[in-house]
Amino acid sequence: EPAMALATEAHPAGTLAASLAAPALDPLPVRLNLLLDVAQGLTFLHANDLVHLDLHPANVLLGGEGGPGRLARPRLYASETPTALFYASESTTPAELRAKTYTVSPEVARKEPASAAADVWALGSVAYALLSRGDPYPAGPSPAVGAEALAERLLAGTPPPRERLADVAPPEVVDILYTHCFAASAGRRSPAWLVLHHLFALRERSPALFGRAPARKGALDGGSPANDPELRALFPLRFRGRPPVGADPLPDWRRRAAAGDAAACWNLHACYRRGQYVVRDVGLAVGWLFKYKRALDAEEGVFPSA
Repeated sequence: EPAMALATEAHPAGTLAASLAAPALDPLPVRLNLLLDVAQGLTFLHANDLVHLDLHPANVLLGGEGGPGRLARPRLYASETPTALFYASESTTPAELRAKTYTVSPEVARKEPASAAADVWALGSVAYALLSRGDPYPAGPSPAVGAEALAERLLAGTPPPRERLADVAPPEVVDILYTHCFAASAGRRSPAWLVLHHLFALRERSPALFGRAPARKGALDGGSPANDPELRALFPLRFRGRPPVGADPLPDWRRRAAAGDAAACWNLHACYRRGQYVVRDVGLAVGWLFKYKRALDAEEGVFPSA
């Protein structure tokens, strides 16, 4: 019988599910950077109008030796997949919910239309498991009771207990997850790119949380995202690879870059790097990255040798 297969890189470090309690994940920066990797992978899928719909710790591959984590076994459904097609092989009885995954979104548990928002709920659940080093939902006095309780909470759209995560994770990360990922209604959840943006913004504000040194002079974003409407206009292109709504902001940023603005060069690099992943965009992204480095060196009085 003909068969199709999706080949991926070998990851000898294993899966997140098998390593939640492993010493390699003890440092908080390791876990936060792995969360960034998962969010970036999900954002890439959604930017290409695909949804994963099977995101849980067993489908997160660890990079090992500082390498990035990867998403495994994506369903790769188009974002408008008919409900009947998706649920043809799905079953959400209480026992199967507990056995398969605790990251199922409320609408999937109810067998309602699934979309990219289901992945965002799953992202929050994976983050919860990663940061708390365990199952987000108590198992109960027995597997059967635990499965029933889990099914009830998922069907009701009840997120994992916030207070438990607040004891072990930075409050800023907890706020991001509960503000953007855990809304009971799919329509009230943020897109994956916005979750990723808030994680990146936290890394720039608090680099030590991610094991990074303070940023060099010259903010990459060129200002506070919350107070800079010009910067926010770039977000659809920077994070989703899609043209901004309304007037094209790129000409103004190109003029700023031509005047030696390092932040403008960086933002243009990010826009093309997260574009449609064609050769032209990649080439332009690399060009803007070199211009950013030259502009930053000029700001700091460093003169390149070539």
